[in-house]
Formats: sequence, structure tokens, C-alpha cells
Amino acid sequence: MGKLIVLSLDESERNIYDKILEIVSEADISIDREVDVNPGEIQIGELVIIPGQHRVLRQGKEVNLTNIEFRILYMLAIHQGITLSKEKIYNYVMIEYSIQGSLVTL
Repeated sequence: MGKLIVLSLDESERNIYDKILEIVSEADISIDREVDVNPGEIQIGELVIIPGQHRVLRQGKEVNLTNIEFRILYMLAIHQGITLSKEKIYNYVMIEYSIQGSLVTL
């Protein structure tokens, strides 16, 4: 039987979260779903990602992205420094859409 781990970490514990994801990635363990109940803005260089509004700004100007493009960018942003396979990226995006009840083919 599989094991289930549910963690609730504050933003101040980001290093613990990053280390767990690194270990999981190296062990090729599948994460079915990650939930961030209060996603804040993410700034990477001149990009600002605002998850709660599905918005991206570059030098203060709105960047128009499809929902799938936004999800991929967001996933890469929250996993900075971690190599993600295309399967993990695909599964992350598709899980979000199946949860929302949409059918999407990439």
C-alpha cells in the first residue's frame, strides 16, 4: 500500500519544501498534487507572476498568456533550480485542468 504525506509549511520554511522536492525528484517519486492555499507574487528578474489573478507582468506591463502557458510558467517558477521532466510538467498542467473539469489536449 502507498503512503500519503500531507505537509503544511509557512513561506519561511521554503528551504524545507525545496529540499523535500529535490529529494522526491532525485528518487523519481511521483507527486500527484501540490496545493498552495495562499500563493503570493513571484518575482524572477523583470517578471512578476501573480498566481491569484493568473497574471504575469514584465517591466510592469501585462503579458498575455493562455491558461496552459500560465500554468507551465508558474510551475517552473515555483520549482526554480529543480530539473523537471516534460512528463511531470504535463501531468501538473493536466491534473489542474482535470480538477477544474476541463478537457484539454496538448
